[in-house]
Amino acid sequence: MKSGNGAETLSQDDLRKIFKNEKIAIRWMEEIRWGDTGIICPKCGSFEKITERRKDNRKWCGSCRSYFNVKTGTPMEDTKLGVRQWIEATQYLMTARFGISTYELSKQMGITQKTAWYLLQRIRIVCGDSLQINLKKLTGTVEIDETFLGPVVSRMNDESRAKWEAKWGKGKRGSSGKGMVIGLRERETGTRVYVAYAPSQRPRKPTVEKLIAKYVDPDAVIYTDDASYYTDLRNLGYKGDTLNRSATPKEWVKGNAWTNGIESDWNVVKRGWNTYTRWTMKYGQLYANEFAFRLDKGSCKRDTIDRLESVFGAMKGKTITYKELIKYDTEENISGKVRRDAAFNNDYKKYVKNGDAYLEDDYIPF
Repeated sequence: MKSGNGAETLSQDDLRKIFKNEKIAIRWMEEIRWGDTGIICPKCGSFEKITERRKDNRKWCGSCRSYFNVKTGTPMEDTKLGVRQWIEATQYLMTARFGISTYELSKQMGITQKTAWYLLQRIRIVCGDSLQINLKKLTGTVEIDETFLGPVVSRMNDESRAKWEAKWGKGKRGSSGKGMVIGLRERETGTRVYVAYAPSQRPRKPTVEKLIAKYVDPDAVIYTDDASYYTDLRNLGYKGDTLNRSATPKEWVKGNAWTNGIESDWNVVKRGWNTYTRWTMKYGQLYANEFAFRLDKGSCKRDTIDRLESVFGAMKGKTITYKELIKYDTEENISGKVRRDAAFNNDYKKYVKNGDAYLEDDYIPF
């Protein structure tokens, strides 16, 4: 099946024909993980004294005297699901434009909803790691925008509205009590970076400026709207322009300045927000990883096999237990605990880039 610019899109039936059994799926994963280096023990790093047990696809390391397999040292470790099932779940996640719910996936795969949730969350972690591999600073033309995810208070019943207003304030509307996702998109290549924040830890202007300094090359041309987060970017040395959305009529395009690319992403993200029935922003970064990956390396303009290789190639060294996952919080949200330091804004100006010099690492809370 062809799609997009001629890329080959495989259905579940196609994948089952390619990966006819678990043994074939394991060999495919082994080629991705060890094809260039040969088999390396994930426990001690030795590549000597490695013997294979064809019967159960395990390997024996004579150096540290322990067994391992291709799932060891990856999110697949210690799971009863086979590699073939992980491939199937990843394909479902990539091809569902607005995401696939855990209940739907559990029915499709014949597993419990709890297992499906754990499975999808670990795939989302890997999607983020896949995007970060070989990620360079965004160059050329970069569009930056933000969106807010949360309930619509006017549509709540009286009981839900009362609970919401007790927490966030009576009469509060707009972005109050909503999570925030900042998106950076390189116009020429479509490379994306999404960063999510919980409602109680939304960033202030200095933190957003540091985020931009971390991911955007100083020679890039930046286009944004007139949100207060971006008003000083030119003073920090960046070239670009700002669209005045407060004007009447609003500015949507001004010469080469527009943010339609990154804003079109929010249509997909917000539809996904409804698909997942309003995910908790505790895991907001994981869902942001999923959507950024689907629109970038997971795009249907790439062959399905290439998209799968992008995910499974990023699994090495990434493990997380269920207990660690339910306590999960991102560095972005953790850094929010110190984001409102009174001296923060004044100190920041001392560390603004000078020529090729960047903010000192100690002042980048990511």
